[in-house]
Amino acid sequence: MWWDTQATPQGVFGVPEDDYQLFTDRQTEFILDTLEPWKNDRIGDIGCGIGRLLAAMRSRQSDLQLVGVDPSPRMLAQAALVAPPLTLIRNEDGREIHGMPRLNGAYSVLTFQHVVDSTVALILSDVAEALWIRSKFVAQWLIGAPDNTGPMSYPRTLEQIESLLFTTGFSDVEFVPDWNVTRYSEEWVWTVAR
Repeated sequence: MWWDTQATPQGVFGVPEDDYQLFTDRQTEFILDTLEPWKNDRIGDIGCGIGRLLAAMRSRQSDLQLVGVDPSPRMLAQAALVAPPLTLIRNEDGREIHGMPRLNGAYSVLTFQHVVDSTVALILSDVAEALWIRSKFVAQWLIGAPDNTGPMSYPRTLEQIESLLFTTGFSDVEFVPDWNVTRYSEEWVWTVAR
């Protein structure tokens, strides 16, 4: 699996460590401000990778029950080291998330641009089903036309994102610009869905 080759503490795509840490801090702040979790809330990180955001969540709000989901066993092994204790779930085929517990909130950062629409739809359906009523799902998306040339080959238009969320069980979708990563030439947006 390609993602197993990227399971390093430094992360992926050659982003300088200082920038990567700044991104992590800002993403974590935005997610916590948006989800507004209470003590002992169960929060899911969909596509958790090596666990950078899980570790940041743990350091900012240690009383959360964190759930990391990723198809890569090596990524999950890294996440287990940086953010214990947490529940780890491997969606082995990269699709359905078997064994997802009920969640008080969930987020996904830098994930869906790597995944085809049919797989994203399966994942979003599982997340929508796992969320308690009125709980929020926060996701970061790459905007653009698909280029199908590499690991970031599935950017989407705002209309495609909205359609994916509505057809998979979300009924309220808000778009929020993401100024954090635009200096790397791509355009990103956050969605907050219920």
